[in-house]
Amino acid sequence: LKYSIFPEFVKNYGTALLDPIPLATFLMATLVHGGPFTCLWSWLGHDTNLRILTPGLAPNRQLQLTMVIAMTVGIVASP
Repeated sequence: LKYSIFPEFVKNYGTALLDPIPLATFLMATLVHGGPFTCLWSWLGHDTNLRILTPGLAPNRQLQLTMVIAMTVGIVASP
C-alpha cells in the first residue's frame, strides 16, 4: 500500500484498514520511503527560495537529475 502517488497520510490510514502489520515493518517502510522524499522536498523548497531571492541563477542540474530519479522511482519502482 506504500504507493508513492498517494500522500503519506492516505497511505497511513490505508494500512490501518488492512490486516495488522508489525510495527517494525511499518516504521521501516515509512522511513525508507518518506525519508528520501522529505529531504528532496526540503531541497526543492530551499532551491526555490534561492531563486526567488536571487533571480537569474543557473539551473540546478543536480536537483533536476534528482527530481527525475525520484519521479522514476515513484512511478516505476515504489508501487
